[in-house]
Amino acid sequence: MLTRFLLLSFLLFTVSTFARATETYVEVLDNEGNSVFGTVAALDQTQIAIDVQGEFQIIPLEKLVKIRNLAPSPYDSSSAAAGQRPEPATRTARSANDRRPAALLERIRQANEQVVKKTFPDSVIVLELKDGSQLTASASAFTLTQGQAACRLLEQTEDLAIPLSHLSAIRFAVRNLIDVTNPSADWLRLAIPNAEGDRLVVGNPGSFDVYTGILQDISAETVSFSVDGEVLPVPRRRVFGLVLHGEPAPLAHTSPLATLTLWSGTRGIVSDIQLVDNKLTWQTVSGLAVTAPLDWVSEIDFGERGISSLFDFERTRNEFSLPFTSDTAAEPFKLLQTYYESRTKLFREIILDGTAYDRGITLQGRSSLEYHLPKSFTALKAVIGIEDQFRPYAASVLQILADSQVLGTWELRGDTAAQQIHLNLPQNCRLVTILSEPFPQSNYPTVLTIADPKLFE
Repeated sequence: MLTRFLLLSFLLFTVSTFARATETYVEVLDNEGNSVFGTVAALDQTQIAIDVQGEFQIIPLEKLVKIRNLAPSPYDSSSAAAGQRPEPATRTARSANDRRPAALLERIRQANEQVVKKTFPDSVIVLELKDGSQLTASASAFTLTQGQAACRLLEQTEDLAIPLSHLSAIRFAVRNLIDVTNPSADWLRLAIPNAEGDRLVVGNPGSFDVYTGILQDISAETVSFSVDGEVLPVPRRRVFGLVLHGEPAPLAHTSPLATLTLWSGTRGIVSDIQLVDNKLTWQTVSGLAVTAPLDWVSEIDFGERGISSLFDFERTRNEFSLPFTSDTAAEPFKLLQTYYESRTKLFREIILDGTAYDRGITLQGRSSLEYHLPKSFTALKAVIGIEDQFRPYAASVLQILADSQVLGTWELRGDTAAQQIHLNLPQNCRLVTILSEPFPQSNYPTVLTIADPKLFE
């Protein structure tokens, strides 16, 4: 008993020490859709500890989906606007336990005010790795000699050594975060590996020359590139990019742990992660180790292991009818017109009870959807209800079946709250069917929404 007490005391002391050293406020999302807001106290391959106003919450790694930095990007909006996600304040918490205490919001606001904005240096390059990672680095500090690249990430003060065998491409002429996260059409068109050798792309947009050969060295001023045995000294200022040939380096780990993104656009497909003294060290699946301050981390996405979206699977039936009858009242009819207009938008926002959801489908009228599951799942979770834009003028009856077994029936009205459903699936289930029917003796439109349907293995 004494040993267990001492061990627990040591753990709490360690977590408290980390919490005092770390002032990075984050949202941590688990695989049940719950969010925790607070300060990262500790993080490793097994769990994350969050300090929520002095109380520690620990989430095991197998339940961890995403860690998102709540601070704004430290880069000017002129550079990063197109690549930025909405600030947390523009999105409503996803569940009842997501309410953010006023004191924590104030601390986040104060931290945001202290962020020093900076733009990219005049010269930035992007190193694309063969394991899918990419590094945003200072061009002035980049060289390549004898098969070894030396670079300095925008978040680092020390050089990072990268074997040439780890690199798949080098992008020059990178001006801002938009160029990092969304390569130009010219680059996507030209960045095609050539089985015969490396590719050197020289010139400016609209006027490119592409050479096939062997990359020799890269200095501060020159790219040495061998073509048919002749070494061409090409000025670096004229180089648009390099696409490298060769077998990828052996992977240190075949299954990634997470995708880690820095504010600068650096993206690591990582197999190992560790937080020490407010610095996050991670290793890519090919074995490259990188360290950066925690507050430079924009997001760590662990993925929803063992969880899939119902919408990702084949829809084998898709039947809809008109959502209203001839005696539908005028006001609901106007709302339906708004709905049909919003359906044409590429990214229609789905709002249920003030909560925003990334994925959902709105059924209208007498509807029947059928999804084929490629493997067996144990449970289905979703949020069902009437979208805020149709309230209170909508009503519907929802029924969900697994194979031929009815899992549940719900009567949904526009004046009632959305609800979460958790359904156990029968063994070896391969079909999920969703049916909607008009509400009995109602002249309201038959409209309902199913948001964020997740299947659990």
